Amino acid sequence: MANKDHNTRVPLPNHNSSAEYLQSGIPYVTSSHQIPVDNVVHVSFPTVSRWFIIKNNNTNEDRTLDFGFSENGVKGTETNNFFRLDGKQSSERLEIKTKDVFVKSNHATVSFSLIAGLTSVPASSFPTLTGSLVENSTVVLPGVG
Repeated sequence: MANKDHNTRVPLPNHNSSAEYLQSGIPYVTSSHQIPVDNVVHVSFPTVSRWFIIKNNNTNEDRTLDFGFSENGVKGTETNNFFRLDGKQSSERLEIKTKDVFVKSNHATVSFSLIAGLTSVPASSFPTLTGSLVENSTVVLPGVG
């Protein structure tokens, strides 16, 4: 007789599974976004990232874009929790696990490209990153947004 609990003994991949971050990532690429000034594009990965690189595709250096991990963070609603890229500039390979990246245009319509290496960790099992999370009167993720 088969043991009904057999599958519960093998844990599903989660964001604390180091093996997911030791292997090469599954490719994810997007270059199809044009962002009007002061608008935010939400890139939602199907699974949690292992790393990513973002590039500002504009040739005019003063057409900057901001990116971060919450909409409020890139909008500077409460604090400025974002990283800024000038036109033609790319980020380094960022070894960051996340399920969301938010990108905002600052001065004119901006286009960008994003490449990521994804894990097999379901996005639904990863917490939403927010600087609004408070436990015991302490902000848990203060630099997120």
